[in-house]
Amino acid sequence: MFMAIDQARAKPGQDFSWPFESFQSELTSDQSRIFEWSLDAEGDELEGFVITRLGFDGECEIMHMACKRHGRGYDMLRDWIRWAKLQGLRKVFLEFHENNTSAQRLYEKMGFEKISERPRYYRDGGKAILMSLNLTP
Repeated sequence: MFMAIDQARAKPGQDFSWPFESFQSELTSDQSRIFEWSLDAEGDELEGFVITRLGFDGECEIMHMACKRHGRGYDMLRDWIRWAKLQGLRKVFLEFHENNTSAQRLYEKMGFEKISERPRYYRDGGKAILMSLNLTP
């Protein structure tokens, strides 16, 4: 998994505001779950991952997600949502930089709704957009 994170961190256009040590800490936390996504049936080649932090009462937060191939984020997130429902999760939260319009379009397409903003949240002064998705009808 750490090799996959290194590969994702090296990908042009990826915004990694976390230092590598933060990833290590998140991956070893009892409250974190890692969803590994692959396209082959054997799961031999990791195509992407979603790091999720569990909260209370069936809530969780997507801490980070990365996908090797451009345009496959929808498929990975769709599969993660199925997985999250099987885990009994009821609501998911996430946040992203206001300039990441492709992420916003993806999340809106998946049914996420904007719930808040955090002004000057990122080092460059950009605000964070917070969204949520109910996983239960």
